[in-house]
Amino acid sequence: MNKNENHGGKGSAIVLGCERGGKYRKRNCTVSPSKCRKGTATKKCGCPFKLRSTCVDASKWNLIVKDGHHNHAPADTLVGHSFAGRLSDEEKQFVIKFHEHGGHCGFHSIAFQLGLACRDDFRHIRNNVHAEVFNHMRFYEKVLYSEERLNNMLKRLRFEDGDEIDVSKWFKIPEDGLVAAQTFRVVLVWLSKEMCATFFPSRHGPIKGKIHRVIVMSFVGGNHFVPMKLKLGAPIPPPCNMWIQNAYEDAKVCPKKYEDKMKTFKKMMNFKEPQPEKPVIIH
Repeated sequence: MNKNENHGGKGSAIVLGCERGGKYRKRNCTVSPSKCRKGTATKKCGCPFKLRSTCVDASKWNLIVKDGHHNHAPADTLVGHSFAGRLSDEEKQFVIKFHEHGGHCGFHSIAFQLGLACRDDFRHIRNNVHAEVFNHMRFYEKVLYSEERLNNMLKRLRFEDGDEIDVSKWFKIPEDGLVAAQTFRVVLVWLSKEMCATFFPSRHGPIKGKIHRVIVMSFVGGNHFVPMKLKLGAPIPPPCNMWIQNAYEDAKVCPKKYEDKMKTFKKMMNFKEPQPEKPVIIH
C-alpha cells in the first residue's frame, strides 16, 4: 500500500496492490558473502492487481480499479500469514463477515444499496427474488423460453443452511437483474466488460409522484460483484433484449426519463442497437 503526503485529507491517494506484485529486488548483503542466504525463493510474480483510491472530502473516497485481475491462484490458507497477523480485532471481524457472504456477494450488493446491513441480508434478497419468480411463473417461463430453465432458476435462487455455494448459485445476468428490478421496484444498472445494461421494473409502470431508486452493480475480476455509485448525471446503458421483449406496455414508459443518459452512453461506447433474440426450436 502506498500513500501520498496529504495525510488523509482532500486529494490524498492510496494505491493498493497485491503482495505478489512486482519483482524480487536483491538487496546488498551487509555481512560476509559466505553468510548471505542463497537460493531463496520469492512469492513475487508480477501480479498486476491494483486499486487506487482518492479522497474527495472528509467522508468520501473515489475508488478506481486499475486492474482487477490476479495472475496466480489464491492462497489455500492464511494461517501463519504475516498480513493476517497484523489485522486488528475489528478488521478480523470484517473479514469474517465478508467471507460469510461468499457466493452471495451479488445479492449482498443489492442489499447494501437498499440500506440493509444485517448479517443475513443476502437471504432477504434471495428469498424475495425467489418469491417473485415463484408467484409469477407463467411470466418468467415466457422470459426464459422453457419450464426447465425456470425450474433451474428457482433451484439456484433457493438457499438453505448447509447448502454449498458455488458458481451455480451466483447472481446471474441478465435474468436475475430483470427479476431484482421488478421485485424491489428499482432501476438496476449493470456494468461489466461482458455486458452493460439497465433493468427497469418489467411488470409495472412508474408510480405517480415517486422516483425509482437507482442501484448500480459491477462484476470485476471474473469472480466478484461490487456495489457502485454513479456521479450525478452519469450516462447509463440501455435495456437489454430480455427486458425489451418481455416488459409490459405500462413498464416501457420507465426508460423515457433516462433517454438522454442512454443516448450519451451509446455515443461514448459506440453502442450498437441489440437485435431481437429468437428462441432456438429443435424439431
